[in-house]
Formats: sequence, C-alpha cells, structure tokens
Amino acid sequence: MRAFLMRRWFWFVLALPAVGIAAQFFSRHDEHLLHNLLEPSGEASARLLIIALCATPLSMALPGWRGPRWLVHNRRAIGVAAFLYGVLHLVLYVASIAGFGALWNQLGWTYVLLGWLAFAAMMPLAATSTNGAVRLLRRNWKRLHRLAYLAAAATFLHWVAIYGVGIVGNVLLNFSPLLLLAAYRIWRNWVGQARNREF
Repeated sequence: MRAFLMRRWFWFVLALPAVGIAAQFFSRHDEHLLHNLLEPSGEASARLLIIALCATPLSMALPGWRGPRWLVHNRRAIGVAAFLYGVLHLVLYVASIAGFGALWNQLGWTYVLLGWLAFAAMMPLAATSTNGAVRLLRRNWKRLHRLAYLAAAATFLHWVAIYGVGIVGNVLLNFSPLLLLAAYRIWRNWVGQARNREF
C-alpha cells in the first residue's frame, strides 16, 4: 500500500509542470498564448531528461546516499515524463504555427531540425521503458538507451539555436549537473580500467 501511494505521489510531482501549463492555458487569453507555453513545456522535458541521466553517475559519486539510489530506481518514470512533456511541447508547437502545412515549411530551420532529432531519439526510449522491454532486449536495452545522451545533446543545441549564442551560458547552467557528473563517470571508468591493466 505504501509503495502504491509513493508511486502515485511521485507521478503527481512529475505532473506539476503540466498543471502550471494547464492553469496558464485556461486562465490567460492572448494571441501568443500557445507560443508562450512552448518554453515551459520544453524546459520541463529537458530538465527531466537531465535528471534521469544524472541518476547513475550521481549514485556512483555518492554510493552511501539513498537519494541517488532512489533516482536510479525511478529514472525510467522520469524519462517517460520527459518524453510526455516533449509530446506536449510538439503539440503546442504545431498548434502555435497553425498546422502541419507551416510545419513542413519550417523543417529546414536549424532549431526545428534539432528539436525533431531530440524528440526522435526519445521515442524508442519511451517505447522500451517497460519491464517487459528490459527483459526482451537484455543487454541491447542499455545500448539503446544511450540514445538519451543524443537527445540531451540535441536539446542543448536546440535551445542555443532558438535563443542565440548569447544564451549559451544560461543553457550550460541548466546542463552543468549532467556535464559534471558525466565527466566524473568517464574519469572513474578510466581510473578503473587503468587499475585493471596494472593487475
């Protein structure tokens, strides 16, 4: 019963950005509303993706802490939530540009292509987020889910392409936990391999 309630509470927390977006949608009435909602939906997707990717290296850096282990246990749910916010972001984008005709005309734009690349990379991750998919794919599941790093990189470049080079520092600030933890993970793996060669 406790585990059931914790899962429901966790999904409620993940849904909070959507509640905020819905509140703005139903309370505000201006011609740029859909366009203005693109930013919070995209940021929610990106930040949840960053949190999901931080789980494993954070548990390596802080092995005695329960928080990182809890993140590892729930990272698939966080990743699915990141994808769902990506879907919401896409729906709002298509609605804000008045349909698929305008979407076709914008496919050559750099930030649009990068957004589609990030979304495409997340699609197979969401589709294989179940326990059954983990059992079916076995070792290939981990290989497939390395696409999350491609999604994160495309998201980073998507933000920079939208807002310009002047916002790189701001984007780096959002991605800094992932960049630092990824660097730590690479360093730790390198040290481990070096020690194995010595013995």
